[in-house]
Amino acid sequence: MWVIILFLDGDYFACAMTYWKGIFEFDSQLNRSWCKPMEKFRNVTALRNLTQTYIHQSQIYGYGVSSIFIVLPIIYVGICDCCRKPAC
Repeated sequence: MWVIILFLDGDYFACAMTYWKGIFEFDSQLNRSWCKPMEKFRNVTALRNLTQTYIHQSQIYGYGVSSIFIVLPIIYVGICDCCRKPAC
């Protein structure tokens, strides 16, 4: 359950995927905190967009994992219920 919550948040996955050194600070365009690069020669806009892409990927993974944990029990209960009835 905690893994799903961490993926849905997106910040932890985005932080793990960054490869630059930076300072964790709030950004008004992302509307959340992110790792702003410390080097001045880095393109901040491109890295901000990359961080936003990582956040969206993380949320997609979170929704995918949670849907698996929702669908599999329904299928399992349906199969078990069907096998117990002689009409199946």
